[in-house]
Amino acid sequence: MVYIDDILIFSEDLESHFEHLRIAMQRLREAKICGRLHKCELLLNEVEYLGFDVGVNGIKPSQEKVEAVMNWPRPETIHDVRSFLGLTSYYRKFIKQYSLLASPLTNLTKLETIKHWGDAEQKAFDQLKVALATAPVLKLPDFNRTFVVTTDASLVSVGAVLEQDFSDGLHPVAYESKKLTPTQSRFSAYERELLGIIHALGKWRQYLTGVKFIIQTDHSSLRHLPNQPSVNRRIWKWINILQSYDCEIRPGSRNPADSLTRRAWIPDKRRIKRAKVKDEEFVKILRVSKDAPEKEIQQALNSLFEGPMQQDKGLINTMRCDHVAEPQAVLCVNKSTVDIQPQLKEKIWKKVQENPYYSRIIKELQESEDSILEKEEGKYKLQQNQLFVHHDRKVQVDGDSYWKKLIPDDMDIKTQILQELHSVPYSGHPGFNKTLRSARAFFYWQGMSDDVRQFVLSCPVCQVEKGRHQAPAGKLQPLRLPDRKWQDVSIDFITKLLESGSGNDTIFTVIDKATKFVHLIPCKETLIAIDSA
Repeated sequence: MVYIDDILIFSEDLESHFEHLRIAMQRLREAKICGRLHKCELLLNEVEYLGFDVGVNGIKPSQEKVEAVMNWPRPETIHDVRSFLGLTSYYRKFIKQYSLLASPLTNLTKLETIKHWGDAEQKAFDQLKVALATAPVLKLPDFNRTFVVTTDASLVSVGAVLEQDFSDGLHPVAYESKKLTPTQSRFSAYERELLGIIHALGKWRQYLTGVKFIIQTDHSSLRHLPNQPSVNRRIWKWINILQSYDCEIRPGSRNPADSLTRRAWIPDKRRIKRAKVKDEEFVKILRVSKDAPEKEIQQALNSLFEGPMQQDKGLINTMRCDHVAEPQAVLCVNKSTVDIQPQLKEKIWKKVQENPYYSRIIKELQESEDSILEKEEGKYKLQQNQLFVHHDRKVQVDGDSYWKKLIPDDMDIKTQILQELHSVPYSGHPGFNKTLRSARAFFYWQGMSDDVRQFVLSCPVCQVEKGRHQAPAGKLQPLRLPDRKWQDVSIDFITKLLESGSGNDTIFTVIDKATKFVHLIPCKETLIAIDSA
């Protein structure tokens, strides 16, 4: 085995080892490659190679690297956190539940600076150290024995264990776990279990390609996967991947991968519990009899939107990819108006006052006896530390407010507002036009149309879940080759050049597509089409 300038020669017995050494040395001699004797280690039962201690009993992390991790000081910067996670991630196949153990530190890497180092981050830092120091010795894979891939999935993550039977029971060869994204966590149990299998096959394809192996899962319905008469597109794609392997799916109650997925994140548990409770409340409110009149149905819908949604101050966008430990509502949206919460209102007021133009308008309104200030671009009024604007020239649409809240040029504030108008469950991820209409009904800021378009196009849920309604693009067609010279020509202008003595500042280029012959004609930038012809 060769990696750059490191050569590892291993054999089953001493006699074959000498033969392998002779062959390797002969190859090096033929290539005229020399090695330094003091850097060579011969006839060892265990050797350090690429950060691992490889021996007759198996493979484990290098003791030198383990000591480096144990002596690692507490990270002070994001760069320190990334360095620590980079080293521990290199040995993640030895650590059960690595993705869950490292979650608090992984979340820190999304920030620019470490704003808070709490108990959760310190606990994750210490647990990773202990996990690496007590990592088990993994067996080296034996390709003459059958591999067993054991998988499991929960609402939070998927996990897998690669094992082989070495005549004394199954021994682990590698561990793997992956935290699910918010979209994946909403898959059905059947889909999450299948996702765990596909993820494990992708990680260990170098071991499983071309050999027969066993997939062990506690989800017995996966045994009938190849015989499913009708499945959705996502499962069909996974089935196609699975069919490229020679495997047998077996149910089993013994599942060592179960522990890799059941250690749920505390915020994830809270989020799932809140969602279930909220769903139950909505079902109770909407429950009516089969023959209920239209008036009774409308009253139930009104009580749904005017009751819990207006009283609940903890509604958050569950579609967001980033999780927060203590979610807080930014806006309360009901049928007819949008109320800004005090925290966001204070932030908007502060940013508006920082704008020189708007600060002058606020000062004029505070000093004037009139409550409305008329400017060339529109009318302004001040109410409860909020600046409102009305543009007479703007076309009013049904449902629009006459006075609209002025939003400063701050992308963070705009994003919070658009998330509530577009991404929350009761908004339903509307398209560009509906989101823009909702924003224009209550707010005003310059460049709103471009901001809304960019927000909707970058929404991950819309990109994944919504299908395309456009006709597929046609196939690219090659350009026809010209039959003779100067039949097809390409023209262009090279402008903004230094002016010559004759007053020319542009080069008119003409290229023959058949011969690639080029004509360069000096001219002026003011040249018109008739003169070019």
